[in-house]
Amino acid sequence: MVSTRKRTRDDEAPEVKKEPRTKLEEKTVKHKAALIKSEDSTADSPNATTLNGLTVQQPFASAIIFGPKRIECRKQPLKITNPKEGRWLAIHCGKSKTNFTDKTYELTKKLRWTEVPSEQELMKTAGQIIGLAHFTATCPIDEISDDNVWKGAESCNNRTHAWSIDKVIPLDKPISHTGQLGLWKVKEDIAKGLLKLID
Repeated sequence: MVSTRKRTRDDEAPEVKKEPRTKLEEKTVKHKAALIKSEDSTADSPNATTLNGLTVQQPFASAIIFGPKRIECRKQPLKITNPKEGRWLAIHCGKSKTNFTDKTYELTKKLRWTEVPSEQELMKTAGQIIGLAHFTATCPIDEISDDNVWKGAESCNNRTHAWSIDKVIPLDKPISHTGQLGLWKVKEDIAKGLLKLID
């Protein structure tokens, strides 16, 4: 990487001869450089070939793509490099049925999304990407009005940030994919196809 740092007087100091690196040190430097390159490749622009996925448990995954859910509450803020462009994420349905064994699904149907599909319908898409969501901002959850019915919807009560969504793109046919905790990288061939859906 070419440095853009301005030269200082320290730069003009006599050069100290360095001992040659050992093979282990060279390997470590190359590994760190590869990691930096990998992190830099995760761009927010739809022109990039990299797309991140977000695994969301049902019924919330479908509530984002097919319903009225427009915030996603998480433990960390979402990195958005350019607020004007926002950030697209692939929404992936988790396989957990926890929200159906407690009262989460019932409360969602009663208070938040009366048209929510049945458990059987929702779980048909478990382990699959069902659409893309465009995130515009992230803020502390305390800044979200208590009137927002989705603010305390998730069963995990230690979520401290709200990610705002302004538009979504549903998929006609869900795509099978392995999910993970946090943000994860969508397989390149699948990412290319999904990014073509973004105007």
